[in-house]
Amino acid sequence: MQHILKMADSCGSGGEFLLTINSLLQKLFAQNTYRPFVLIVEDLHILDSEPAPLQFIKSLYDSTPRDLSFIVTSRMRPLLNGSSLFHFNEGKRVFEQKLSFSRREIQRLYRECYRIRLTEDRAEQLYRITDGGWPLGLSLLRSQTERSALSAINFTDSDIEGYFICECLGSFNQVISELLTLLSIFDAIPLAYLEHAGMKEAQGALESLMDRALFVYRLEQDGQTYFHYHHLFRETLRKIAERELGAEAWGSFARSAADWLFGQGLMNEAILLLSRAQQWRHLAQVFSEHGQALICQNNLEVAAEALSQCPRVESERERWLCTILGHALLIRTPPEAISLLAKGRELAGQAGDQACELQACLGLIMYEMFIEANIGKLKAVLARAGQLYETLAGGSMASSLSYLCAYLLCFATAYCHAQYDKAESYITLARDTCQAPPEHGLEHQIVVAQAFNLAFQGDIGGGLAKLQKLFARDLNQLIGPANQFLAHAAYLNFSLMKGDIEGYKILRREMQEHFPELMAISYIGSFVNVWDMDLMLSEGRMDQVLERAEEALANPLIASNAHIKSQCLQYQAAALAFLGRSREARAALRRSMCLRAKAGGRFFTLLNRAMAACVLSLCPDHPEPERLFDLTLAFADQCEDSYVKPQLLAYRAHLRLRRGNERAALQDIQDFLGILESRRNRHFFLWESGMMKELLCHFHSQGHDNVAARTILRERFQLEEGPDQALLPILQCDTARGRLYFADASEEEALDIHELPANEYRLLNKLIASPGKYLCLDDLGDNLWGEGLWPKDPRNSLYQLLNKLRGRLQAMRPGLDGKLYIVSKPGYVKIDHIRVDLEVALRHMERADRAVEAGHYWAADIWQQKACNIIDGFGTEYVFPATLTQKMDRSMELWLGPIIERGAEEKALRLLEAAIKASPHNDGYHQARYRLLLKLDLPARAREAERQYARLLGEGVFEGSDLSGLLERS
Repeated sequence: MQHILKMADSCGSGGEFLLTINSLLQKLFAQNTYRPFVLIVEDLHILDSEPAPLQFIKSLYDSTPRDLSFIVTSRMRPLLNGSSLFHFNEGKRVFEQKLSFSRREIQRLYRECYRIRLTEDRAEQLYRITDGGWPLGLSLLRSQTERSALSAINFTDSDIEGYFICECLGSFNQVISELLTLLSIFDAIPLAYLEHAGMKEAQGALESLMDRALFVYRLEQDGQTYFHYHHLFRETLRKIAERELGAEAWGSFARSAADWLFGQGLMNEAILLLSRAQQWRHLAQVFSEHGQALICQNNLEVAAEALSQCPRVESERERWLCTILGHALLIRTPPEAISLLAKGRELAGQAGDQACELQACLGLIMYEMFIEANIGKLKAVLARAGQLYETLAGGSMASSLSYLCAYLLCFATAYCHAQYDKAESYITLARDTCQAPPEHGLEHQIVVAQAFNLAFQGDIGGGLAKLQKLFARDLNQLIGPANQFLAHAAYLNFSLMKGDIEGYKILRREMQEHFPELMAISYIGSFVNVWDMDLMLSEGRMDQVLERAEEALANPLIASNAHIKSQCLQYQAAALAFLGRSREARAALRRSMCLRAKAGGRFFTLLNRAMAACVLSLCPDHPEPERLFDLTLAFADQCEDSYVKPQLLAYRAHLRLRRGNERAALQDIQDFLGILESRRNRHFFLWESGMMKELLCHFHSQGHDNVAARTILRERFQLEEGPDQALLPILQCDTARGRLYFADASEEEALDIHELPANEYRLLNKLIASPGKYLCLDDLGDNLWGEGLWPKDPRNSLYQLLNKLRGRLQAMRPGLDGKLYIVSKPGYVKIDHIRVDLEVALRHMERADRAVEAGHYWAADIWQQKACNIIDGFGTEYVFPATLTQKMDRSMELWLGPIIERGAEEKALRLLEAAIKASPHNDGYHQARYRLLLKLDLPARAREAERQYARLLGEGVFEGSDLSGLLERS
């Protein structure tokens, strides 16, 4: 290498020098290909404005042999082509002066370039102190290690501090140096603040440091100009300020700067600045003035960050610090949060600060409702919160706080006391006393509370309708994850209560994917176990109910919660009773009722009593089940309930049928169907399919007719009314797999359509393509045999084929007349009582379209997902009928825009995939999918989509299309 440098030094011109260096490098690496080399150019910022050296660096890089790794370190962004730095032959894009070295790469860099072997701890220390391996830090800290023993690296603050003082502050007088040190309190120094405070000298000093590339750079953001210190420089100056300038000067400057930030509307920046200066009392005063805004705007992350370094002794001394930090930690660390909120409430009560006490009470209500679910404790704090709200509402209380109170008090009052008018009155009070409508996501919360209030009264449809408007807003950053989770939980619960089993399963999966942490730590997440058990029981899966109950009761979160544990034991008791294990069922029921007496809650007490009456009615040895029903129905009337009551009437009807009291049983069935129809519900808690099917079939067999009964028989039990009012099982056609089976039976008994003889296959497919519609026999003959190829007796041949198909249906369900399904009249034939998957998908899309047009986006989403589930079952080679592709085009036109605007790109992608399967030659779908895959950072799938599109172009499907013009590349 010395020989190379001597030759280079003898060159007469810059060009000759470059040629010599390039030539020598090529020659050197041609002879040493067995060993890789590393060329390090450190402190490139020294040459940053010199064109000749930069040209040399560029030329040197351009001629870098394959065995040479080229590393550049600089305090500022190097002005090389592409603004790229390279290490170990890999390009790394520089963005805001950061370079993404990993810990492993740092160790390798020091080992291969600096001949220093870093331990894991030293690499971690270096990674942390250099903000993820910025080359400046690597170069700077290496210069420190060279002055120490290489085998024992120690990065001391004093070495770094001396470096910064000497390089950056040494050229300024003491006053300017102190100002530069004080300004380190800002994460970003606003130029407007310097002008406001008359700090022209400090501004000049910052510009001087920036011009000299010494750890300062300027950034334009939101129309404002800021100066930024490099983080290592900033932290060093903060330590100097705390040590040298004194706490009073540091704190005074921080308070003055925070006041200016508040005046500019920069509340978050002001709070964090006060926290950095450890001005806890001043911060408590700020929270007393602005704390309600932080809570109502779901901006508590700032408070949590600001108070993370606050000593516990200090926070427990100030009521507002306790209260705000308690709110901020509700989801992160609930036990700590409840302790802080209780302390804040105590201190506020002692000081007579009703506003702070109300804020603490609201936090306690949120904790008891959504985390611990202790109804007894909730009642205690609810009473005080209601008094405080009624006292303060209409006075100086901000609108946002008033609406937050209304939301929580409405929800909690309905939940604890089943006082639905009282619950709604809180929202009426807020609207009457507030000048402005709710904002910052509070409208979202109020809608959820009103929806639950309706649902508790049995108006599930009304609750669902309330929730529709939230679909497009539940990703708003002002709403917060807890309230998004609550809205999803409400829709999940209402879907089950409405009897939409498939919709429930779709939403259940989404909640687990989108809110895994809240599902794990919240009471609502635990309560999903109860809803799952209700679903299993409704499908007759009693063993699975028992398994889920055991799992839930073993969960520490549920085991310590009397409210949820009582619910789990109810379903355990019901499953045991249906399995004939009466003694175990009564034991589980006793435990459930004891826990409910402890937990309280009027609605849930009613539900618990109803469960007890229903379970005991299944136990043959219970002496007075009728009396239990009478008492519980009377309590339901007191509660003005219309949701639990159908459950009681259905189980009493079942009991009375068993005991031979048919007339009374039929009246009970008539009554509970009337309630279901008035509310348009198709489900209730403890729904058991076998029992409900028996009740409704008996009701139908006695000549009674009811809209709710017909709907439930068709949708839940796959039965339709045939000739002479007989109930027939619905045929299910799975076109995707070519299978035909009775929907109330196992798919194992299905008829494989593809295995039918050719003429039977064609005839059946023709009938299935127009379910419920008469087709002309002559037209069917043309389809089967074609012109001129008819048999001698075509009509007789057709009837033979139809009889063979009827015989196959009768073989699937012995004793059933195939003529009830393949129905003929002179010259015509149809297939009846059949549900075809493509027709179902078409109806789902039609419902989705109507929902979109009505603004019911959540319902539209569920219907579209159901349609996609059906389309997903088909292979890519299947040719869909024109009616479905046209409907898909209409649905995409209506629905794709709103779903992308909501930010649900993954749902939009799934919808596009289904649309491409249905309309593979639609130009726009391919382009939209490609762009969406790029946006979701899925390059492999984007390339596959491009290849699929290119194949279609190659087949000449899109004549005259240009692939590069159609598919965007970014």
